[in-house]
Amino acid sequence: MSSQSSNPQESSETHDALELTHELSRRSFLRLSGLSLLSLGLPVHWRRPRLELPEGPLARIFEPSAELYGQPSFAAEKLETCLPDDLLPIDMAVFGDAVPEHNRIWYLIRGRGFLHSSSAQPVRNRPNASLDLPMGPARLMEVTVPFTDAHRAPRTRSSPS
Repeated sequence: MSSQSSNPQESSETHDALELTHELSRRSFLRLSGLSLLSLGLPVHWRRPRLELPEGPLARIFEPSAELYGQPSFAAEKLETCLPDDLLPIDMAVFGDAVPEHNRIWYLIRGRGFLHSSSAQPVRNRPNASLDLPMGPARLMEVTVPFTDAHRAPRTRSSPS
């Protein structure tokens, strides 16, 4: 059985689609293949820096965006916009303008400006020791890290580490 198409137009279209614009030598192909295989073996942790958090209280942004201001007032100059789950070191809490009346607390963010407390959750970085608990009914736990994802049930295929 022949692998060539009986239709000459179909054969030329297939040939045109497979044509390379640059010629690839055997040496270049082997070099490119070797580098591609090596890149698959690189450890992931080399690519991402480790999250290092400063000591003391932190503010975790939970709004879609939060502004840092030059003074503890919404009328002050906006210095920077923060995104959800950003962690910012809190130097101190201060009272700001009389507006809004129900919440006048602002956080002085180390070297960056003032953040209104309504956009942030105060947290600390105190990682828990790992617990080896058997699978079972729901349990109450205290989360002592700045951010965590909640899951309804543990993954059955996850590693214990």
